[in-house]
Amino acid sequence: MTESTTEYTSTQYTTGELAKRCGVSVRTVQYYDNRGVLVPSEVSSGGRRLYDEQDVRRLSVITFLRGLGFSISQIADLLADDQSSAYIDSLIAAQRMQLSKQIERPVTSTHARCVAQDPRAG
Repeated sequence: MTESTTEYTSTQYTTGELAKRCGVSVRTVQYYDNRGVLVPSEVSSGGRRLYDEQDVRRLSVITFLRGLGFSISQIADLLADDQSSAYIDSLIAAQRMQLSKQIERPVTSTHARCVAQDPRAG
């Protein structure tokens, strides 16, 4: 394998690489950039936007909050606030708890059906 001649390092991602890594479209990354909620950590001499691991985490938080129904303006305000990390951590914890319950319900329900059909299964 030959060494790459690009200007960025392996810890930096182009817009397309970032989009793929986070499961969103390139257009979504561009939209967040235009709205100022996901500014690239660097721009190469050729004008290529480059993102680092911190930007990957930021995009993950943005997509998580969008999934919860937050608007881009609300997300921008949250991310601009120095105290937002504690709030976001609590949102993530609540989401994990909710997902755990959603996973648990079908398992419990399936187990109950099995026991109802064969009492020896319980």
